[in-house]
Amino acid sequence: MKKPKLKVELRNNTGKESNKKFRREGMVPGVLYSPHDKENLILKVMTIDLSKLLSAKSHGLIDLEIDDGKKKVSRLAIIKDVQYNWLKK
Repeated sequence: MKKPKLKVELRNNTGKESNKKFRREGMVPGVLYSPHDKENLILKVMTIDLSKLLSAKSHGLIDLEIDDGKKKVSRLAIIKDVQYNWLKK
């Protein structure tokens, strides 16, 4: 079975203000926890792409295409937790 792909970008800034800015630009902040890396990767993903992936109800492995501006890396991941703001819906 073909794994769904999700394009993500690394982000440099953390905190409430930078996350608000990403959301205004149509992006969602995220974190990739990995036992292979020494640090967790903080990411941003397009809201539309993530919504399509979640509405397809594809559970299991996802092929993340991580772009850090210099090179692109592919990683397998599982979406473990999604947090919604129900007041904004």
